[in-house]
Amino acid sequence: MDIQIHHYGLAGREPLLLMLGASLLTLIGTRTYTRLARARGWRSGRVGDVHVHHLVIGIVLALVAACSRSRSSPASPGASSSR
Repeated sequence: MDIQIHHYGLAGREPLLLMLGASLLTLIGTRTYTRLARARGWRSGRVGDVHVHHLVIGIVLALVAACSRSRSSPASPGASSSR
């Protein structure tokens, strides 16, 4: 399936489309999980006696993604080349 985004006048807005798609996918996944958890009586996440809020998992995933992205980049964006 080939989507021609230039036909709709969206050229150069690919990052915005990706962000919209990711936001919608996250919303759908979160709502689905919440409804399943409430229907099945799942309890809140806990590590020992400490409640783990859903933001903790998101922050950890964001940090892991940023670290893996920075390790896979050949050079930092602000670094100057020595040619």
